[in-house]
Amino acid sequence: ESAYFAAHPDEILDLARGGLDWHGALAGGLLGALIMARLRRVHIARLLDGLALAVPILSAATWQGCAQAACAYGAEVNTLARYPAWLVVEAPDVYGALAPRLNLPALGVGLSIALLVIALALHALPPFARRGGDGLRLGPVLVLLGIGAALIGFLRADPSPIWPGFERRADQALDLAVALVAALVFGGLAWVRARRRRSAERIG
Repeated sequence: ESAYFAAHPDEILDLARGGLDWHGALAGGLLGALIMARLRRVHIARLLDGLALAVPILSAATWQGCAQAACAYGAEVNTLARYPAWLVVEAPDVYGALAPRLNLPALGVGLSIALLVIALALHALPPFARRGGDGLRLGPVLVLLGIGAALIGFLRADPSPIWPGFERRADQALDLAVALVAALVFGGLAWVRARRRRSAERIG
Protein backbone atom coordinates (compact mmCIF):
# COMPACT_ATOMS: atom_id res chain seq x y z
CA GLU A 1 0.00 0.00 0.00
CA SER A 2 1.54 3.36 0.96
CA ALA A 3 4.78 1.57 1.83
CA TYR A 4 5.07 0.37 -1.77
CA PHE A 5 4.98 3.90 -3.20
CA ALA A 6 7.32 5.12 -0.49
CA ALA A 7 9.82 2.52 -1.71
CA HIS A 8 9.09 3.21 -5.40
CA PRO A 9 8.45 6.98 -5.69
CA ASP A 10 9.50 6.92 -9.37
CA GLU A 11 6.32 4.98 -10.19
CA ILE A 12 4.05 7.84 -9.10
CA LEU A 13 4.61 9.47 -12.50
CA ASP A 14 5.11 6.21 -14.42
CA LEU A 15 2.12 5.99 -16.77
CA ALA A 16 3.03 2.42 -17.73
CA ARG A 17 2.33 1.40 -14.12
CA GLY A 18 -0.82 3.45 -13.70
CA GLY A 19 0.92 6.59 -12.44
CA LEU A 20 -1.18 9.74 -12.04
CA ASP A 21 -4.30 7.55 -12.25
CA TRP A 22 -7.37 8.52 -14.26
CA HIS A 23 -8.28 11.46 -12.04
CA GLY A 24 -5.27 13.49 -13.15
CA ALA A 25 -5.83 12.49 -16.78
CA LEU A 26 -9.45 13.62 -16.56
CA ALA A 27 -8.62 16.95 -14.93
CA GLY A 28 -5.77 17.65 -17.36
CA GLY A 29 -7.83 16.59 -20.36
CA LEU A 30 -10.79 18.76 -19.40
CA LEU A 31 -8.56 21.75 -18.72
CA GLY A 32 -6.76 21.31 -22.04
CA ALA A 33 -10.05 20.89 -23.93
CA LEU A 34 -11.52 24.03 -22.38
CA ILE A 35 -8.39 26.05 -23.17
CA MET A 36 -8.39 24.88 -26.78
CA ALA A 37 -12.13 25.52 -27.06
CA ARG A 38 -11.54 29.10 -25.96
CA LEU A 39 -8.61 29.55 -28.36
CA ARG A 40 -10.42 27.94 -31.30
CA ARG A 41 -13.75 29.55 -30.43
CA VAL A 42 -15.50 26.22 -30.11
CA HIS A 43 -18.91 26.24 -28.39
CA ILE A 44 -18.01 25.02 -24.89
CA ALA A 45 -21.45 23.57 -24.11
CA ARG A 46 -21.35 21.44 -27.26
CA LEU A 47 -17.80 20.38 -26.44
CA LEU A 48 -18.87 19.20 -22.98
CA ASP A 49 -21.80 17.29 -24.47
CA GLY A 50 -19.41 15.62 -26.90
CA LEU A 51 -17.11 14.66 -24.04
CA ALA A 52 -20.05 12.87 -22.41
CA LEU A 53 -19.72 10.35 -25.25
CA ALA A 54 -15.91 10.37 -25.33
CA VAL A 55 -15.31 9.78 -21.60
CA PRO A 56 -16.93 6.30 -21.46
CA ILE A 57 -14.97 5.22 -24.55
CA LEU A 58 -11.71 6.45 -23.00
CA SER A 59 -12.67 4.74 -19.74
CA ALA A 60 -13.12 1.40 -21.54
CA ALA A 61 -9.75 1.84 -23.27
CA THR A 62 -8.12 2.61 -19.92
CA TRP A 63 -9.48 -0.54 -18.32
CA GLN A 64 -8.32 -2.58 -21.30
CA GLY A 65 -4.89 -1.05 -20.87
CA CYS A 66 -4.91 -2.01 -17.20
CA ALA A 67 -5.55 -5.61 -18.20
CA GLN A 68 -2.30 -5.54 -20.19
CA ALA A 69 -0.20 -3.55 -17.71
CA ALA A 70 -1.10 -5.34 -14.46
CA CYS A 71 -2.62 -2.25 -12.88
CA ALA A 72 -5.94 -2.08 -10.99
CA TYR A 73 -5.92 -5.85 -10.61
CA GLY A 74 -8.48 -7.64 -8.48
CA ALA A 75 -8.34 -9.44 -5.17
CA GLU A 76 -7.28 -13.08 -5.20
CA VAL A 77 -9.90 -15.84 -5.20
CA ASN A 78 -9.52 -19.47 -4.12
CA THR A 79 -10.15 -20.99 -7.52
CA LEU A 80 -11.39 -19.91 -10.95
CA ALA A 81 -13.89 -22.79 -11.03
CA ARG A 82 -16.22 -21.25 -8.43
CA TYR A 83 -16.92 -18.09 -10.43
CA PRO A 84 -18.34 -17.18 -13.85
CA ALA A 85 -15.63 -17.18 -16.51
CA TRP A 86 -15.99 -13.46 -17.22
CA LEU A 87 -15.60 -12.51 -13.55
CA VAL A 88 -12.22 -14.11 -12.82
CA VAL A 89 -8.88 -14.37 -14.57
CA GLU A 90 -5.37 -15.55 -13.83
CA ALA A 91 -3.37 -12.33 -13.72
CA PRO A 92 -0.10 -11.02 -12.28
CA ASP A 93 0.26 -8.53 -9.47
CA VAL A 94 2.68 -5.60 -9.48
CA TYR A 95 5.50 -8.01 -8.62
CA GLY A 96 4.65 -10.38 -11.48
CA ALA A 97 3.19 -13.16 -9.32
CA LEU A 98 0.36 -14.97 -11.14
CA ALA A 99 -2.81 -15.80 -9.18
CA PRO A 100 -6.54 -16.30 -9.80
CA ARG A 101 -8.12 -12.89 -9.35
CA LEU A 102 -11.35 -10.99 -9.83
CA ASN A 103 -11.36 -9.67 -13.40
CA LEU A 104 -11.69 -5.97 -12.61
CA PRO A 105 -10.91 -4.79 -16.17
CA ALA A 106 -14.03 -6.68 -17.31
CA LEU A 107 -16.08 -4.90 -14.63
CA GLY A 108 -14.54 -1.56 -15.65
CA VAL A 109 -15.34 -2.11 -19.32
CA GLY A 110 -18.89 -3.11 -18.35
CA LEU A 111 -19.24 0.10 -16.35
CA SER A 112 -17.91 2.08 -19.31
CA ILE A 113 -20.39 0.49 -21.72
CA ALA A 114 -23.26 1.26 -19.35
CA LEU A 115 -22.10 4.89 -19.15
CA LEU A 116 -21.92 5.10 -22.95
CA VAL A 117 -25.52 3.84 -23.19
CA ILE A 118 -26.58 6.49 -20.66
CA ALA A 119 -24.70 9.20 -22.57
CA LEU A 120 -26.37 8.14 -25.84
CA ALA A 121 -29.75 8.23 -24.10
CA LEU A 122 -29.06 11.75 -22.83
CA HIS A 123 -28.31 12.80 -26.40
CA ALA A 124 -31.18 11.04 -28.15
CA LEU A 125 -34.17 10.57 -25.86
CA PRO A 126 -36.74 13.23 -24.98
CA PRO A 127 -36.78 15.49 -23.04
CA PHE A 128 -32.97 15.56 -23.16
CA ALA A 129 -32.71 15.81 -26.95
CA ARG A 130 -34.82 18.99 -26.96
CA ARG A 131 -32.17 20.71 -24.82
CA GLY A 132 -29.34 20.06 -27.27
CA GLY A 133 -26.08 21.83 -26.69
CA ASP A 134 -26.70 22.76 -23.06
CA GLY A 135 -23.39 21.24 -21.88
CA LEU A 136 -24.95 19.36 -18.97
CA ARG A 137 -24.79 15.80 -20.27
CA LEU A 138 -21.22 15.28 -19.05
CA GLY A 139 -22.28 15.78 -15.42
CA PRO A 140 -24.24 12.54 -14.90
CA VAL A 141 -21.57 10.56 -16.75
CA LEU A 142 -18.80 11.83 -14.44
CA VAL A 143 -20.91 11.33 -11.30
CA LEU A 144 -21.68 7.72 -12.20
CA LEU A 145 -18.10 7.09 -13.36
CA GLY A 146 -16.73 8.29 -10.01
CA ILE A 147 -19.22 6.25 -7.98
CA GLY A 148 -18.69 3.16 -10.13
CA ALA A 149 -14.90 3.39 -9.85
CA ALA A 150 -15.18 3.81 -6.06
CA LEU A 151 -17.32 0.66 -5.83
CA ILE A 152 -14.87 -1.32 -7.96
CA GLY A 153 -12.15 -0.04 -5.63
CA PHE A 154 -13.48 -2.32 -2.87
CA LEU A 155 -12.38 -5.28 -5.02
CA ARG A 156 -8.92 -3.98 -5.95
CA ALA A 157 -5.72 -5.54 -4.63
CA ASP A 158 -3.08 -3.31 -6.24
CA PRO A 159 -1.06 -1.16 -3.81
CA SER A 160 -2.52 2.20 -2.84
CA PRO A 161 -1.96 4.69 -0.02
CA ILE A 162 -4.73 4.87 2.57
CA TRP A 163 -6.38 8.27 2.77
CA PRO A 164 -5.97 9.64 6.32
CA GLY A 165 -9.30 9.85 8.13
CA PHE A 166 -11.09 8.08 5.27
CA GLU A 167 -9.50 4.70 6.04
CA ARG A 168 -9.97 3.62 2.45
CA ARG A 169 -7.80 3.57 -0.64
CA ALA A 170 -6.73 7.04 -1.74
CA ASP A 171 -8.00 6.36 -5.26
CA GLN A 172 -11.47 5.68 -3.86
CA ALA A 173 -11.42 9.06 -2.13
CA LEU A 174 -10.46 10.66 -5.45
CA ASP A 175 -13.19 8.67 -7.25
CA LEU A 176 -15.80 10.10 -4.89
CA ALA A 177 -14.23 13.56 -5.16
CA VAL A 178 -14.74 13.44 -8.95
CA ALA A 179 -18.38 12.45 -8.45
CA LEU A 180 -18.94 15.19 -5.87
CA VAL A 181 -17.26 17.95 -7.88
CA ALA A 182 -19.15 16.94 -11.03
CA ALA A 183 -22.45 16.93 -9.13
CA LEU A 184 -21.79 20.37 -7.65
CA VAL A 185 -20.49 21.98 -10.86
CA PHE A 186 -23.03 20.58 -13.30
CA GLY A 187 -25.85 20.72 -10.76
CA GLY A 188 -25.04 24.40 -10.22
CA LEU A 189 -25.01 25.03 -13.96
CA ALA A 190 -28.38 23.30 -14.33
CA TRP A 191 -29.83 25.43 -11.53
CA VAL A 192 -28.53 28.66 -13.05
CA ARG A 193 -29.89 27.80 -16.49
CA ALA A 194 -33.26 26.75 -15.11
CA ARG A 195 -33.47 30.05 -13.23
CA ARG A 196 -32.59 32.00 -16.38
CA ARG A 197 -35.19 30.06 -18.34
CA ARG A 198 -37.89 30.86 -15.80
CA SER A 199 -36.89 34.51 -15.82
CA ALA A 200 -37.05 34.61 -19.62
CA GLU A 201 -40.50 32.97 -19.56
CA ARG A 202 -41.78 35.56 -17.08
CA ILE A 203 -40.43 38.41 -19.20
CA GLY A 204 -41.82 36.87 -22.37
